[in-house]
Amino acid sequence: MKTSTFPFLKQLGSFLLLFISLLSVNAQVISVDPALPNQTDNVTITFDASEGNGALAGFSGTVYAHTGVITNFSSSGNDWQHVQGNWGTDDPNVRMTSIGNDQYTISYNINNFYGVNAGEIVEQMAFVFRNADGSIVGRAASGADIFTPVYPEGTALTVAFIQPTTSGLVLSQGDQLVVEGVCTPLAGLTLTDNGSLIGVASGTSITRTITAGDIGLHEVILTATQGGESATASFEYTVVPATVTEILPAGTELGVNVIDDNTVRLALYAPNKSNVFVLGPFNNFTVDPPYQMKRSPDGTTYWIEISGLDPNEAYPYQYLVDGTINIADPYTPYVLDPANDNFIPSVTYPDLLDYPQDGSGILSVLQTRPPQYDWQVDDFENPAVEELVIYELLVRDFLDRHDYQTLIDTLNYLDRLGINAWVVLLLLKME
Repeated sequence: MKTSTFPFLKQLGSFLLLFISLLSVNAQVISVDPALPNQTDNVTITFDASEGNGALAGFSGTVYAHTGVITNFSSSGNDWQHVQGNWGTDDPNVRMTSIGNDQYTISYNINNFYGVNAGEIVEQMAFVFRNADGSIVGRAASGADIFTPVYPEGTALTVAFIQPTTSGLVLSQGDQLVVEGVCTPLAGLTLTDNGSLIGVASGTSITRTITAGDIGLHEVILTATQGGESATASFEYTVVPATVTEILPAGTELGVNVIDDNTVRLALYAPNKSNVFVLGPFNNFTVDPPYQMKRSPDGTTYWIEISGLDPNEAYPYQYLVDGTINIADPYTPYVLDPANDNFIPSVTYPDLLDYPQDGSGILSVLQTRPPQYDWQVDDFENPAVEELVIYELLVRDFLDRHDYQTLIDTLNYLDRLGINAWVVLLLLKME
């Protein structure tokens, strides 16, 4: 859901705008057996409720999978097909089995369970997890859906990493990283870090521990070789220098501080963290040393100045905290959400920014010279406190169209009811 300027505020009444923004981080929360499934396989999905957003950690009731597939017929990477699970019900088809320690499993045949059509190619399985009524939802830590790949049938040689589960990791010198790769069928395996050999094995798996050394970007490549054929998988990690400590400039507020048409200062409250990076189109959403934020001497606030910006351009961005937590700026008035933006029609929010190809999870947006709304105030006097008649509404639930123009058209109805003050609740992130 988006927020911007609010032209309906010029209408009758007194408004209190309450913004509720929930932060989240990214993490992998499921494992799949077999590790390299194709769509005709029987699979067991294991959900670790303590990972991701942790919403179901310690939960004592029944957990349900809500799942679908991304296929060659999907219109986007978020266009679930053949969704299984009736939301908010005790649906036995997606009921999971607790195996203890916050872990739950469900087993099925991919083609049969999802009802995949003939000629349809499954590329990924997609998941969220819930309690019976859907009031508690386990997701990736960013709040996004959880995806795991399905591999093409008939592939003679397939290779993948099962640890780590994501690329773009951030490590400090001396940190250790467990790397585990798998392949099918049996093959010779080699593991390299920036071209240096770190492991050799024969079989279907290889595991090694990397100690982070040289500062900068590292690419780890797993190569499987069998009968003259080879296949590779890779991931990247970055070893970063220690965070610079520097006094926060006077007058800096949390969020975006516009210095001039081409420069902003960003400030994020993040106590007890080791490092924070800004990710955006200015660095292709990658960990880049020039965009490592400085830390205030009291250890609570990270800040950075970014220059060379175009005042006529809006920039999506987010923070990467300690290499694992991707969050939008909690002070942003505008977010991009890959899971929900495609459901917002142009009549509700015209000229919605396209979600960047390199982005991941919820993104905030900044602009050094944002469009200004020409506020117009009617001849209106606030009613006395003892005469207030207050009406509270949530735009999402109050209107089928969920847009402000329709709300404007409804204000006369509220006025006729005798309402002279109302509260409008705007949920920026509802999970």
